[in-house]
Amino acid sequence: MTRRGWCRTALSPSHLPGLDYSLNPYKGCAHNCVYCYAPPLLHMDRNRWPDVEARINIPQVLRREVKAKKPGIVGLSTVTDPYQPAEKKFELTRKCLPLLLKRGFSANVQTKSDLVLRDRDLLGSSDRVAVGITITTLDEDLSNALEPGAPPPHRRLQAVKALAEAGIYTYVFWGPLLPSLDEESLPAYVEAFASHGAREIMVDMLRMCKVTTASNFEDAKKLLETQNFDLAVLDIMGVDGYGLLAIANRKKIPAVMLTAHAFNPPNLVKSIKEGAAAYLPKEEISNIADFLNDVLVAKATGKNPWGAWQDRLPSSFFDKRWGAAWRDTDKEFWETFRKSLKERTSQN
Repeated sequence: MTRRGWCRTALSPSHLPGLDYSLNPYKGCAHNCVYCYAPPLLHMDRNRWPDVEARINIPQVLRREVKAKKPGIVGLSTVTDPYQPAEKKFELTRKCLPLLLKRGFSANVQTKSDLVLRDRDLLGSSDRVAVGITITTLDEDLSNALEPGAPPPHRRLQAVKALAEAGIYTYVFWGPLLPSLDEESLPAYVEAFASHGAREIMVDMLRMCKVTTASNFEDAKKLLETQNFDLAVLDIMGVDGYGLLAIANRKKIPAVMLTAHAFNPPNLVKSIKEGAAAYLPKEEISNIADFLNDVLVAKATGKNPWGAWQDRLPSSFFDKRWGAAWRDTDKEFWETFRKSLKERTSQN
């Protein structure tokens, strides 16, 4: 959904490296990427972020401002995508580009959309233009889950190639770099970007996490009941983790059970039965980012999170701590659990 809006200013000072100004023709973004930092940065409800506002007067405002401001490098855009679907109708980015270039400003465009190819004539008219295509992953299914409103990776790669062939300085913004990306895959990504004509690869690490903590059950209960979270990490013993798990389940917040003193087979079984998404011993706390990423990816793709958990903590991990017969007291449960994982894997 796109609504019409108005702005008072067009060019805002930018504190990002290499940029003097930012220009955001739209507020909100239909790409709806799950890792987007913009909603919390702007204190907006993430659920409302895909409801886009087109700032229809921004070309007129920009026309005044470029006459008064010192020329510099303008980022299009820094908190939204300048070529999201609304641009096809409103053409605000297309209208703003010539206003910048005619007054000696440089444009650094960053987008996930191959709609940028529509403006090759403008982008190629000046050597003060660079275009970055954001590619997070080459896995089409994962991209669809993480960036549901954005064009798929293969179309973005083709956009890189077409822009480069048009003589436009083109780079790939590779980010956020997902923790699930294994080291062996890195050369293939670099080769894909370079072979399609990228002159430069900029890498951005994943910085999506805002952590809210509580030191007791009542505070944690209030947070879960009154706020929305992408994920909850619950201490089984410290704050009645199972009581909080019930609240998280009601609100459909995936929960990871963290434990030290409750590290035993009965609590693992209870965590699974009561709907947790993972069970993490505190000795694995240094790897918590990987476990949390697995849970979020599973949620986005509709997969069983315990499959990835089992890959990271195979039976041998528990055999060394609990003995080889630790599943014997719940044989029927574990047999059903294994079958459910196999069935869910075959369905996906």
